[in-house]
Amino acid sequence: MPRRIAFLVATAAALLSSRAAADEPETRLLSHPLWLTGAALTAAGGPLTIFGLMNTIGGDDVWCEGGCPPTEDELEGRVMLAFGLPAVAVGVPLIVIGTRSIPVTRGSVLCWSVGPGSASLRCSF
Repeated sequence: MPRRIAFLVATAAALLSSRAAADEPETRLLSHPLWLTGAALTAAGGPLTIFGLMNTIGGDDVWCEGGCPPTEDELEGRVMLAFGLPAVAVGVPLIVIGTRSIPVTRGSVLCWSVGPGSASLRCSF
């Protein structure tokens, strides 16, 4: 008996979800290139930012009279931060904008075909 109830519940849930999916309009992503560019920038900028912070903050604890000049690691960390933070700052909005769903519109289509001894032009809208 419990198996029948579980089967009925699963069947009802599948029917309801298919009806809800059928009522929704067909959508697509706004822009795949925007999404991929944002993902690449964020994937590259995240580690650059983390390693840049580690190199900049994790320097030697040396005290110098009048301040020490930055070490090579600190300079590398600043360069990593200079590239990593803007990459993340630009990449995340590109992901958000690129993955926005928009409805699929069916526009008019003009089809032209040429064959041996014939030519045709069709338009559907």
